[in-house]
Amino acid sequence: TAYFFPATEQMLNSPPIPEADEEEGTQLIRTPEGLQHIGELIYADTLSSENKNDLLLSCRRFTASCFRLKQLSASAAFADWQLMEALRFEVIRIYSLGLTGFDTPEYPLALADAKAAAESVQKYAMLFSTSLSEKNSKLEKSYRAALTAFVKSIPQNKDADDFDRLNFIRSKANPLSQQLTKAAFALSLKPQIATSAMRWEAATPFERGAIDPWFYARSNRSEYKRKEVAELGRILFFEPLLSGNGLRSCASCHQPGKSFTDGLPQSTAFTGNGTVLRNSPSLLNAALQPAYFYDSRVNSLEDQARLVVANNIELHGDIAAAAEILRESDEYRMLFRTAFSGTEDTLISPKSIFIAIAAFERTLLAQDAPFYKYMRNETTAYSEEAKQGFKLFTG
Repeated sequence: TAYFFPATEQMLNSPPIPEADEEEGTQLIRTPEGLQHIGELIYADTLSSENKNDLLLSCRRFTASCFRLKQLSASAAFADWQLMEALRFEVIRIYSLGLTGFDTPEYPLALADAKAAAESVQKYAMLFSTSLSEKNSKLEKSYRAALTAFVKSIPQNKDADDFDRLNFIRSKANPLSQQLTKAAFALSLKPQIATSAMRWEAATPFERGAIDPWFYARSNRSEYKRKEVAELGRILFFEPLLSGNGLRSCASCHQPGKSFTDGLPQSTAFTGNGTVLRNSPSLLNAALQPAYFYDSRVNSLEDQARLVVANNIELHGDIAAAAEILRESDEYRMLFRTAFSGTEDTLISPKSIFIAIAAFERTLLAQDAPFYKYMRNETTAYSEEAKQGFKLFTG
């Protein structure tokens, strides 16, 4: 449902927290509804009359959404590549949203739900078994074995807190994802369009380059992906002329030596006296998300940078005035001409400044941490403390 009918899925199982709408150019915040919201009301310590009315209304809306899903499913046509991609995503959803309890935050059914979902993956993945056997019988056997191992490894009647999620992902989920990917290649089931930030060629999200840092970009033009644009953005990232006093830059609060943070509970305000309302989050992997700021009010890195520059207590800058100053620099004129060669963006403008900064930020990917290497089976070295930490983090 999440793959084929995402709008209906939101009605059926939207998380009990406000969520940003990923539609480009919007700032809509969805309100919680569906199973998670219903569960939150049912498992609350008390049920007020107001909450009871909310519960009844939510149940009626849920019923209507089920009817909508039935109608949509009856008239939909699913291509083989879509089914295979949906299966691959479902394996990831099981351990990222299911076994973590995100889909069932208020009641202890994570393992039972994951087991049912795994059995469903196995059922529909086996629809490819015959054609896969004709192409590659050896691959079909390993494909079938990975499906069986995946399902069997999830105990149905066990305390979810005791389940070893780390070992499950590494030894069962990832191998199944790899088999599904190999089958997709063998059966030529390449997606016709990019439906996700995760690249089709990547079997798991732990691989290098698995997530496309440009997927959520407002503009995905190939010329913006040039290394010269990112290099220009790196220079601008450290440029104090973008601030109102010529003393601050993006790097003042996002310092490379501190994982692109400033290490403070709340960042120092522009004047040097007092602080801003929140801290400076790391920019590592910031490109891999659809919305920014604590209230998800913008949908691109370009807009995020624009608002920070203009914010009176952050950079307090005038980007139009800064662009004029940069135009007076022979060095900057050459850098912009080189970076944006052949496009209208060779002119130093607020637009091209933020495009460059965002392009640099999209290079700030952290995918070689010990955790990633362990999940890719590149090493067996991973401390017991880290393993216990993962258990706490996901359970």
